[in-house]
Amino acid sequence: MSILLDIKLLLLLWLINFTPPLLAFFLEDSLNKPIDLGRTFKDKKPLLGPHKTWRGLAGALLCGSFLAMLLGLPFWLGLATAILSMTGDMVSSFIKRRLNKPSGRNFPVLDQFFEGALPFLVISPYLGIGYIRSFILIILFCLGAYIGSVFYKSILLKEPFPWYPRKLKARTRLKEISSCSSGFKHIQPVFHFEEAIYYHWLIKRFFKVAGLYERGIKNALDVQVVRKVVTMPNLPEEFDNFNIVYFSDLHIDGLTELVPRVSQLLEQEDPDICVFGGDLRMSTYGNYQTCLELFSEIAARIRSRYGNYAVLGNHDCLEMIPVMENLGFRVLLNDSARIDKNGQSIYLAGVDDPHYYNCANVEMAARNIPDEAFKIFLCHSPEMYKQAASVGMDLYLCGHTHAGQVQLPRIGPVFTHSRSPRSMAQGFWVNGSMQGYTSAGAGVSGVPVRFLTRGEILSLTLIR
Repeated sequence: MSILLDIKLLLLLWLINFTPPLLAFFLEDSLNKPIDLGRTFKDKKPLLGPHKTWRGLAGALLCGSFLAMLLGLPFWLGLATAILSMTGDMVSSFIKRRLNKPSGRNFPVLDQFFEGALPFLVISPYLGIGYIRSFILIILFCLGAYIGSVFYKSILLKEPFPWYPRKLKARTRLKEISSCSSGFKHIQPVFHFEEAIYYHWLIKRFFKVAGLYERGIKNALDVQVVRKVVTMPNLPEEFDNFNIVYFSDLHIDGLTELVPRVSQLLEQEDPDICVFGGDLRMSTYGNYQTCLELFSEIAARIRSRYGNYAVLGNHDCLEMIPVMENLGFRVLLNDSARIDKNGQSIYLAGVDDPHYYNCANVEMAARNIPDEAFKIFLCHSPEMYKQAASVGMDLYLCGHTHAGQVQLPRIGPVFTHSRSPRSMAQGFWVNGSMQGYTSAGAGVSGVPVRFLTRGEILSLTLIR
């Protein structure tokens, strides 16, 4: 029973300790009023610093009180433990400010000792825990709290890519780790277990039992080039009959037979520019080297007069960018590119994934584009249509929906996996003065089948 009690006490202390950063993780800047209200001590240094907030204090007290009851401990003991632990936390912060240590930085032992030790002024006499046992529990608490602090501050809050054009939020960084970081590949299936259940067990089994699986794969391999023309009245004269080849949603490591078909179709095209709209990988997590190797076979067959461009999708990783750029694709991450032709110009504005990582920033992508310029907006999903229209984009190119991948007669797509209107799930659409096109995608996602939809590579010609 003593071991069980020790485990309960450590859980209580750790969760009290982790509650303030967890609240910061989920609430970000909401309700983060500092406890010291920005005041300074007589040495002109902050009393505690901005990371000690009333939100964190209140959360820790509530967590301690109710968690104690769940663990079979008295309510008042949990509250007292939380009060003393947070008091110790503020003592540590006060000392760190006097030592000129920045707020929010790790300081081993000092960060953990007081908030772990002070609660035992109440815990030890009430539960009859001796000095040696209390000391061992304090050491274990400090070790666990330090590991948690390192993970939160040095991994979740760390900027993993100095070239990324905006600060990553802690939630986004956790998604990046759980989906892309090779150092955490063995635990990534834990974060995405629902994907295996939904796609590989439920949906795939349904098509196999129905005897439709092989037919669905055959449909998925029937990719075609779709040729469209769009009239753009404000298109510069030099860009009349400007051709864009747009392809997206390859997911090529899930259906590798697509590689020769897509390569052949792209090799036959002679575009002014080629654009890849995101989603190289089949799964949303795990290995992405295979799809990059397969993509290199496709990229080698592409020719374009004014360059190749790409944006990332919700299945893609920032780690893919160096390889994609070595293959000749300029990846637009909330950035823009200018295309010049005989003294006239058009602009491409490309944003990061808006669907899963929620990192699309239209204003940042358009910041270097003149208001009067002709602007093409590149985004993996149609979900940014309002924001793109608000900054004066003329043409919006996207994918992501796969046109539903599986459609029903008279009903259309079963799922679009998009927060945009269903009218934007496939083909041309209009929002205000902005025209858009949502590609059905070249590949398939989840389960490699198509029904009543066809994979496509878009050849779009702009005319005045």
